[in-house]
Amino acid sequence: DYEAFEYLKNANALVSKPIERLKIMNQPAIDFYRDFNVDLETEMLEISLCAQHNNGGLDIDLWWQSNLKGFFPVGEVAGTHGVYRPGGSALNSGQVGSNRAALYISKLCTNDTHDSEQFKKLSSKAVEEMNQLANDCLTSYSNLQEVFKDTTNKMSSYGGIIRNQKDIEKTLAYIDNILTNFSKEIKISSLSELSWLYKIRDNLIAQKCYLTAYKDYIDNKGGSRGSALYTDATGNKPYNYLPDEFTFRVDDQYLADQIQTIQYIENQCICNWRPVINIPENDDFFENTWKSYRENGNVF
Repeated sequence: DYEAFEYLKNANALVSKPIERLKIMNQPAIDFYRDFNVDLETEMLEISLCAQHNNGGLDIDLWWQSNLKGFFPVGEVAGTHGVYRPGGSALNSGQVGSNRAALYISKLCTNDTHDSEQFKKLSSKAVEEMNQLANDCLTSYSNLQEVFKDTTNKMSSYGGIIRNQKDIEKTLAYIDNILTNFSKEIKISSLSELSWLYKIRDNLIAQKCYLTAYKDYIDNKGGSRGSALYTDATGNKPYNYLPDEFTFRVDDQYLADQIQTIQYIENQCICNWRPVINIPENDDFFENTWKSYRENGNVF
């Protein structure tokens, strides 16, 4: 891998063994483990894997504004992290996004998007639906915690770092059934549980969107890459002693220049693909940039 080679070369760590590389690059790490009676030169180190953050998020424009006018998702919630992006540059992107959103808002969002009466009118249907949902779910017993535990465990098992189409489709059908029959499947015994009721509903919608996106990725010939391993019987298993779920096909970059988007409309998930936006090759000629800055602060 060229990128890995360049990284090790720049770190002066082109040696044969990983432990020798670590000595060059981070000797304190070796010392740290030795302080806890773990000798990395002679002992294997167990590694646990967890999902650190989303490789994606809400779709935004170059000013971090979403398709909902006046709503600016900044930070990790925005779809700016990408599949391969290093953590440091991702965090920097969030800081830049906050600054750009603030500039845009201060220059161009000087009026309220809607007044209070308009907001009440637009939100009244959703409020009525949520009130009705609460009444329909209210009964003499509660199964909130059981449903929450079951659905989150299923997502950890089948929507985590190792994925296969059969389990994704099975879990998607399971989640979809709960959402479709929400008031029959989920019960509360007290109105004090409303916050959990709405949280579980939001979780289920998010789970449906994620699983649908995974399935759509597989249907579009997507393979295993930085964010996940997709089980593929036509691929290779790196070691025979591993379970068959580790049989995979490395992504061939077929979708490398595409971005997957998903919308949740009327209880349905709609997936689309669009080309990535290329970085513009502007020469930023000073006189032109200075002129536009005087006109609009280069906020447009």
